[in-house]
Amino acid sequence: MNNHPEARPQSGLQHADVVYEVLSEGAVTRFVAIYQSQQPVRIGPVRSARGYHINLANGFDAFFVTHGWSPEAEGCSKTTQLPI
Repeated sequence: MNNHPEARPQSGLQHADVVYEVLSEGAVTRFVAIYQSQQPVRIGPVRSARGYHINLANGFDAFFVTHGWSPEAEGCSKTTQLPI
């Protein structure tokens, strides 16, 4: 999920059971949100995945939603059991 100042406020982040904030590019961070106990009506803004985003979600046996991916993430998506 995008965390750029112009992307705020995000939708549905407050309903996540677990939220990771990870560096994306430079000083910009993104959120990896894990939902289990609540299903928000709206989630976003969704961004492209990085390999480490998929690795984080894979630890939860999660369904992963992205809008595009880096070459590394595409490779991870082909070698993991994670549904994308």
